This record gives sequence, structure tokens and C-alpha cells, in this order.
Amino acid sequence: MGGTFDLWQQAFCLAAMAGAAGDKRGDPTTLANTLSTILDGFYAEPDTQDKLGPWSTVWGPAIFESRPSDKSFPDNSIYVAAAGDGSTYVVGTAGTNPLSIYDWLQEDLDVEHTATWVSAFPSLQPYGVPSGVHGVPFVSAATALGINDLLGLVPVDGLPGAGQGLLTFLQSLPTSTTEGATLIFCGHSLAGALSPTLALALFNPCGGKLDLSSWQHVYVYPTAGPTPGNAALGSFFASVFPPVDAREPDLRPYQVWNQNVWNTCDVVPHAWKISMLKEVLTLYPTSWPHVPPSLDVAVKFAEFRSLKGAEYRPMKGVRHAGPYEPVANQPLEGAFHGTTPVSDPSSFIAQAAYQHTTAYDVLLDVTKLLPMTRNQPAYFPIVRALLTPSAGGVAPASGAEEPPEVEPGS
Repeated sequence: MGGTFDLWQQAFCLAAMAGAAGDKRGDPTTLANTLSTILDGFYAEPDTQDKLGPWSTVWGPAIFESRPSDKSFPDNSIYVAAAGDGSTYVVGTAGTNPLSIYDWLQEDLDVEHTATWVSAFPSLQPYGVPSGVHGVPFVSAATALGINDLLGLVPVDGLPGAGQGLLTFLQSLPTSTTEGATLIFCGHSLAGALSPTLALALFNPCGGKLDLSSWQHVYVYPTAGPTPGNAALGSFFASVFPPVDAREPDLRPYQVWNQNVWNTCDVVPHAWKISMLKEVLTLYPTSWPHVPPSLDVAVKFAEFRSLKGAEYRPMKGVRHAGPYEPVANQPLEGAFHGTTPVSDPSSFIAQAAYQHTTAYDVLLDVTKLLPMTRNQPAYFPIVRALLTPSAGGVAPASGAEEPPEVEPGS
């Protein structure tokens, strides 16, 4: 396959590039072509050739906008890249676009509602849950919405896979191609919840449209993902995609498959398990005598959202979802950035934003390519949104194209 980066590093970098057009305006067709051009330029860079080897886009990219216009920003982006030798395919999904109110309020923060697995993805029905899974799998409304948006995407004319959805494209690949190839679903932040759920929806052994046996390997490599559902969903996921651990002495902690890889100093993966949310304000050394009220209220509001989701009954006769529980995960031991303790909400959020972005470049040792650092500013607002009590409770004004500015201390 080539390249000095290992396969985990390559998947991480390719996933990071899925959001590379997040700051561009335009309708989905325009932005899909823009992202395609960005990706082609990325593949051609000498640094990319050296670190990743040859790659190309074989499906997409495809862009979703909830309110398309020539002034709107992308809400979701996804594409499939293939290694030059055909040994590996990567489904790269973009994380939160902070310029998208839809991402903030719907795909990130709507965890107060849930959906049963068997009702979550209408376009894939009928499907079920294997008999060995204990309990009823639920997904958050936020995750279900994001997956349905992705499943409905079709690349525009002129781009690879034009006219085919992701499912149709993967079904169309001949067995002679897939039986010796590895397929990897990956994404960071919001996409750290979407990518494992998307893979599970497509490869569900109880009615799923794709078959794991058609590929040499099918792996999931989410990073920094929040919790997508309850304990039964995690059990279901592990039964289909068993965790592959870095147990050999020469493997590094990030070299795992089928686990959410997360920095222990990152706020976002602490959502939405209650006990983990309670740890958020103790992650960093501080110099304040008391927790600032705005941060204290914000975390309590996040806990409230989580509890509401656990208690939600999506339909008559169906019991509540139960608490949010992370899928199988691999923590990477993070380190505080800098020497000055955080002293106020602004410095806390700045530290949290670093830990959600550039820290992963360090932990995965990809700083020589810097894919996440390039996009670091794009992740600041979503960290701020999670730590702002009003962010999930204020609907955007009609016609708004950008999220309202929220001061960290408000």
C-alpha cells in the first residue's frame, strides 16, 4: 500500500479530510465539487504521497445540506477513498461543522430523544437485532438523523459513483475486488458516533444489506466520538465488530480496531454517559476557587439531556431506552497542554478545544501531516456548544445560516 504512516494513521488522516470544505458556502453540488478538488490536491501533495502513499476517491464526495442554497454550509460530508493497490477502502465521514446550526442542535445535541434500532433507519428496513444481543438497542435521535442523512446521499454527475448511494456503491463492487480488501469506516468527533453506527446499520447480520464475509476485513476506526446509544447498542456493536486490541508488544495504544479511540483529556467523548459527564470539570488543573457558574450549569444541562434520553419512550408499549453507555473504546492517556492552569470559562474551553483536535495529532503521531491542525478552528465551537447551557435549548432564528455567537462565560 505504501506510505510511512501505518493503516490507523492513514485512516485518521483521510477521515479528517472529509470536513475540509466545511468553511465553504454553496449548494450541495458546488460543495461536492469543491471538496473533490481539495481531496485531489491533498492526494497529490508530496507529504501525502510520502506519509499515506497513493490514494484516490472512488465514491463521492457527497454533501448533505438541510437547507440548500448558494450561501449555505455543508451539514454532512462523506466519501470513499481507495488505496492505489486496491488493498484498502476508507469511508471517511466529516465531524461537526460549526457553521451548521443543524449539526449543533440536531445531530450533536438532540440526545433527549431516542429511537429503537429496528425503527431508526427506514431505508434499510426490514432488519432486526441478533438473538444473542441482550436488551433493546436504542440510538439517540441525533445519531439516527445523521445516519439517515448520510444514507440518502448520492454523488452528483461528474464525481465517482454518480447516481449511486453509498450502499449501492458498496454492493456494486465485485467479489474479486472485495474478498482481498479491507474496508474501514472512520470519522472524528460527531463522525466518531456516526461511523460505527453507519457500519453497523449496513452490516447488520439480522437483515443488513451487506455481508462481512464479502470482504477480507471490515473495521471501524472512530475517534473522539460521543456516545451514540445505550448499553444494548454497545453490546450489539461488539457482537458484529469485535474489538481488536493492541496486545502485541510492538503495537501502540491507538493501533486498535472497532473501538472509539479517545483522548482522556477530551471533553466530547465524555458525553453522554452520566458518570463521565461528571468528570468533565475535573479534567484539567485549575486556579479558580470555585467552578464558574456558567460551566457548572452547562455540565448539569448536559447531564439533564442524557437523563431525558435514558427515560424517553419513543412509542407506546416500548420501555425507556436506559442510560447512555459508550461503545467499546480505547482511551489514550492525554496530557494537559501548557503550564498555566485554566482560570476561567474561556481558558477552559480553549484547553478543551485543543484536547479535541491537535492532541489527537500528537497521540496518533501524525503531526508531520497535520490534518486535524489544519481544521482545528472548526472544532472550537462544538466544544463551546457542549459547555454552554443555552446552546441546545435555543432554536435558530428563521433563515439563519450561521450559529449564534455565544460567549464562553455567558
